[in-house]
Amino acid sequence: MEGFVSRHLQRADWDVQLTKEHLKKWNTLIAGLEILNHVRIPRCYFENKSSKLKSAELHCFSDASEKAYAAAVNVRSTYDDERVDVNLIVSKTRVAALKEQSIPWLELLGATILVRLAKTVQDVLPRKLETVF
Repeated sequence: MEGFVSRHLQRADWDVQLTKEHLKKWNTLIAGLEILNHVRIPRCYFENKSSKLKSAELHCFSDASEKAYAAAVNVRSTYDDERVDVNLIVSKTRVAALKEQSIPWLELLGATILVRLAKTVQDVLPRKLETVF
């Protein structure tokens, strides 16, 4: 990890001009972010005009690597016509600390943010849903 940090982490003051290489990377990143203006996520989880909701469950996932850990909560809705919809409700990611940490520790951090997200979602839903971790 030491080699990674020294190669990719550079200290600079705020008023220092970016190098051409860093400026090019920055502009590429900003251009890529423009695509996010066109992303649309449907937020209607329990209604369908053509069929009636039979059941709904929260499906919760977390994962970790040396660089980051994350959690996601999805709702899985089953309708009386046997159609199943799965929609992302909320997710959260964290970058791992620069100090090297074990994967089990990072997995535990991911599980911690997952449980907090799942509780927050359950608290705002109109009814209690079965939760699958």
